[in-house]
Amino acid sequence: MHDATAGQLNRDLSQRLITVRYHAGLDRRTRLNLQLQRDDQLACIDQVDAQLAALAGQRQALVSDAHDLHDRLWPVVPWKKGRRPPRLDQTDLPPVVHHPIPLFGRRLRSVCLTILARHGAQRLRDLHGLLHLYGFVIAAEAPVRVLADALGYEHDRQRAQRVRRGVYALHPGFRPRRGRHGRVDLPPMAPLHDGGSSGAGSGVDPGDPSWVEPTPEAEGAHDTLGAPNPAISGRTPRWGDTST
Repeated sequence: MHDATAGQLNRDLSQRLITVRYHAGLDRRTRLNLQLQRDDQLACIDQVDAQLAALAGQRQALVSDAHDLHDRLWPVVPWKKGRRPPRLDQTDLPPVVHHPIPLFGRRLRSVCLTILARHGAQRLRDLHGLLHLYGFVIAAEAPVRVLADALGYEHDRQRAQRVRRGVYALHPGFRPRRGRHGRVDLPPMAPLHDGGSSGAGSGVDPGDPSWVEPTPEAEGAHDTLGAPNPAISGRTPRWGDTST
């Protein structure tokens, strides 16, 4: 009984295939040549896929080794604040200007809310970069923690909204008046030397699953007070470059 059912199914599928081949309008020789070309293409695709898989494996191993070397060269010292260059999967925090405007307390929170209103949802690291581009600097020994505490405070007051961990936006119900808390005048943003725009100002897609929150140790490594501004000096600062 099972063999009879399978045979009927095969006949039905064969009849459907014949109908499709008929509507293609190809003679036997042309169809055979096209089928051979397709088989060759599929074989080439399999080879390319194998090469890509091998390259992906090599890159993953190199990235892992690079991260290990990064931690060996610049280890995290739990009892001492320090600065570390960015990892391979991180971008540089924009340097502060030569004479930055220090921010702390209520003034810091007000400027952050204004930036969120202008640029939309931001990662803490990107918000930190925007503060630098606008000519500000967080006047604290641990700026990463202070910025996180400031946004947490505004979240508790329902002036900021935590989109997800480490990502904040202006609360939809918060409508500050001009000149009041959360709506202050911002200075001009410092242009980049290459005419591009900072990744900090582009915002973040709240649903982007590929983003991984940077660690406070890594983010704090780039708060380079007094580092040369690319827009002023006309050159790209490198890690360890403290010349003016």
